[in-house]
Amino acid sequence: FGDRVNRRLDLNQSGLVIENVEPAGWGALGGLRQGDLLLRVEKNSVDSVDGFEKIMNRLITQRKKSVVFFIRRGIHTLFLELEPDWDQEG
Repeated sequence: FGDRVNRRLDLNQSGLVIENVEPAGWGALGGLRQGDLLLRVEKNSVDSVDGFEKIMNRLITQRKKSVVFFIRRGIHTLFLELEPDWDQEG
């Protein structure tokens, strides 16, 4: 709740606030930043941490070459194409 108020997000806005991005990890290399609001992964809406984990677990089994994140950063919305290293831990 506090993250949404501090970032002036509508309380009805779905998505997850990115709290940490591993330096030099595939999220950082793809342009993901702390404070981004993750709205969708591929074509799947992200409404909860559990939902995000289910989406990512499915993608891990598929081992796709790239994964598209749809985010809100400030007043802008962006598509980020991330190239996962599925063998990297964490």
